Amino acid sequence: MWARPRLSSLFGLTCGLLWLYPVPTISCPNYQTALSQVKSMLEMDWLQSFMDKQGLEASNLTLESCKMFDYVPTVEALQNLSQAAFLWNVSRSLHPVERRLEVFKDSDIRRFVLSIQGLDNNICCLLRKLPTGHTDCSPSGSTGTLPSKKDLTFPQKLEVCGAIQWYQSFGKVVKKVLETWDASPGQRNRNGRSLLHVLLRHRRESRAD
Repeated sequence: MWARPRLSSLFGLTCGLLWLYPVPTISCPNYQTALSQVKSMLEMDWLQSFMDKQGLEASNLTLESCKMFDYVPTVEALQNLSQAAFLWNVSRSLHPVERRLEVFKDSDIRRFVLSIQGLDNNICCLLRKLPTGHTDCSPSGSTGTLPSKKDLTFPQKLEVCGAIQWYQSFGKVVKKVLETWDASPGQRNRNGRSLLHVLLRHRRESRAD
């Protein structure tokens, strides 16, 4: 059974991925490296770590109590976009989460915001590597130094919990789309995409039955 990563290890991985991207300019790795980093960052379990740290499970708070603050698009809706449009929409969708959470002074939340910024910077790199060459994408700003931990009120814990839950639900959809992409910019893995279509169609048919 896999052990869940601790917040300290999550922070270490975040910093390791962020060092390549100083603000306001970013130095992009090659396409394959940036794509691999995006997938790795989307696998981080920030929600469980936050709930454990804040004692939310001890207060009998279930994930259903953490209301996601926005709608999560489906895999089918996103995979029909061009690669450039997909990456652009992912980047734009991350910004409201970042703005919602950057007001909090809690150090664990700041680490999560840093992770969002690192993910956004990697997505910006992928955009620049596409044949269309989106040079107008801008990297995320810096949250500055990490403050000491500050206690959150219960409503604030619910707000943060909902934002992180949306982020991770959205991240799962994004990762599934990225898994249909080829290792070269501007190309898709046709076999993977066809398989995804088959699975989605089978799911719809099962629901209809």
